[in-house]
Amino acid sequence: MLEKVIQYVDQVFGDAGKESNIPHFKRALYWLMQIRPDADEPTQIAAYAHDLERGLRKEASVERFRTMAFDDPGHLVPHQRRGAETIREFLQKQDYDPGKTEKVYGLVLHHEEGGDPDADAVMDADSISFFECNVQTFLGLVPKLGKQKIKDKFDYMYDRMAMSEAKQIAEPMYKKALKCLDET
Repeated sequence: MLEKVIQYVDQVFGDAGKESNIPHFKRALYWLMQIRPDADEPTQIAAYAHDLERGLRKEASVERFRTMAFDDPGHLVPHQRRGAETIREFLQKQDYDPGKTEKVYGLVLHHEEGGDPDADAVMDADSISFFECNVQTFLGLVPKLGKQKIKDKFDYMYDRMAMSEAKQIAEPMYKKALKCLDET
């Protein structure tokens, strides 16, 4: 099922003209398997599909974040919910095991805050991949959002991490991101 999900997520982002997001999903899955080599298929699916909502979003994110913090529940809750509902619908149409489908749903629904070992692993893999793949995009938003807003995003993505081994992986990337931001 993982391969079908990868094809589906990639198609959603391709159809939306947002192919530049795909490396983040690939690396989130990669990092999940580095920090949780025993991750089951639902957890792997959640790691790849965690930001599915972004591929469905019509408005530009930068406009949203001019007035809203990156960790604002007014953004995070609908982002997680819509992504979770969308991947659940896809998995149900594929006749994926109902219990596994609900696990994926729950992990995507909580990928921003974690809460159990699998959700923490998805969240942490997302953060590591963010620092690996998305920092340059956010540095490019400094003229529109300001340095402090971007620093807040970097701090949020690092500070939320739950697993010490994942945080150790992310730490040099986080420090490099802050240094690049300071030099911007």
